[in-house]
Amino acid sequence: MEKDENILKEAEEEAKRIHDLEAQAPVEQPAEPTQAPEPKKDNKLPLILLAVLILAIGGFAVWYFVLGGNGKSSSKKEEPKQEEKKEETKEDNNEIIEPEEQPVQQPEPVQEGENKEEEKEQKNISTFSIDNETGIAYVEGYATIEHKEYYNEEGDYIFFNIIKTDSNDLMQFIEGSQGNSYVGDKAIGLGCKNDDIIQYYNHSDEAGFVFYKLDEETTNNILNSTEDTPIKLKLERLRFTGGGEAPLCYSHITYVSIAE
Repeated sequence: MEKDENILKEAEEEAKRIHDLEAQAPVEQPAEPTQAPEPKKDNKLPLILLAVLILAIGGFAVWYFVLGGNGKSSSKKEEPKQEEKKEETKEDNNEIIEPEEQPVQQPEPVQEGENKEEEKEQKNISTFSIDNETGIAYVEGYATIEHKEYYNEEGDYIFFNIIKTDSNDLMQFIEGSQGNSYVGDKAIGLGCKNDDIIQYYNHSDEAGFVFYKLDEETTNNILNSTEDTPIKLKLERLRFTGGGEAPLCYSHITYVSIAE
């Protein structure tokens, strides 16, 4: 018991000593408040913003040009179209204009008979037909002049005497017209000589009743021909289905020319 009292007494003394020491210690004044240092300005911020802006523009360009603006990548099927556009642009730059397609005109059909007629004419082959008394006849011969009177007309009428021809039909026509004033024995009338020019009338369904004159050169060649110096003529008769009286200087031939 006594021991416990000693311990308690020692504890009280120790507490008193500590209290005295605290009373003797100087009172500390509160520290004056200090201003916090101003934050330093960060110069890296504009660079960061610029980098973000560049990245945004680059991303938009990739999205628009590479992905086509719709978020989908161009497929391989679209590549030919891009090549076509490049080719068109190149052609535009070089001002290449493609010719417009023109419709092809088909030749008009030609009847077989017409081709044969042209071939015969080129080869001086007669096409005169006795069936319709029309066509072309090539004849070789010479001219003779006969003075004729016909009603109240008179004049020098010219016959062309045929020595050779490939047209049997023309010869049949002449033979069938014997007694007519405009044919002779193996001869066909060409018209009258007036003012040193051969002139004649002819009537056809196509041209009607027409008065013709040969040129001076053709007239001279015909009039200067003889049995010893014959010439070759191309005689053409157009179809005539009419009839009736005719003047003195009439001819059954529509066109007369020197054969080539």
